[in-house]
Amino acid sequence: MTGHISRERIKLVSCLGVSRKEHFSRAFLPHFVGHYLGLGIKPENFLITLCAPRRGEEIEWAENALAQYGIGVSHHLIKEYDCYDFYRSDFELMSRCPDDDWIVLVDYDELVEFPASLPAFAHQLEQRECNAAGGVLVDRFAEHYHLAEIKEGPPIWDQFPIQARFTKDVVRGFDGKICLFRNYIEVNLGHHAVVGTRREPTKFSHHRLRVHHFKWDSTLEPKLRMRREQFKADIERYHWHEEPDRILELLNDGRIEFRK
Repeated sequence: MTGHISRERIKLVSCLGVSRKEHFSRAFLPHFVGHYLGLGIKPENFLITLCAPRRGEEIEWAENALAQYGIGVSHHLIKEYDCYDFYRSDFELMSRCPDDDWIVLVDYDELVEFPASLPAFAHQLEQRECNAAGGVLVDRFAEHYHLAEIKEGPPIWDQFPIQARFTKDVVRGFDGKICLFRNYIEVNLGHHAVVGTRREPTKFSHHRLRVHHFKWDSTLEPKLRMRREQFKADIERYHWHEEPDRILELLNDGRIEFRK
């Protein structure tokens, strides 16, 4: 099937916590931006929120880095990290877009693999009267499951060549993702599931997309220790509060003792 939809109708939405306190990986930014630009998303259709506890060098660095790709910042979230605030910002940016737009809603560590250029793939979905495509996390690891530092230079796929269903098989987390959807469809926190629609019922594509998950780098352990304290302070709000402990138990001398 040939054809494509207008690139104007495809929007990428993401919130980036750019604080060094949050162990933000600056080196991953070229990989993240390059991947989605390469799929055919226009720079002006990146709807990006930057989050940091205060305005300053960290926000300025991220603005300048994105500007090199022609990408502007849509919103600033000046406060400490909270995942609920991240997604509220994402949903608010989506509310500014027409219902007929296609949305790619991703976390900073997620690179979705599509079977064709994104405009062509979205056209295929429309031709088949589908309005969403789902996928699963594919966790990416460096050799020997070492928690390696991300580098700008080599392709990210080469830096983290091992693929595993670690989130599902070991962490026992939910690894389903809603990868692409029309903007009248409503998804939940973490974009794991559809929770409603303002128009037609959700009809998924038969494609099961792969969401490559680059969480497993040198920033993992300090992030997990911060999250563990944050989550345990309010276990009802953070109902997944046991996940950091399950992962930390598997860390040993800078690597993950991977076992199924």
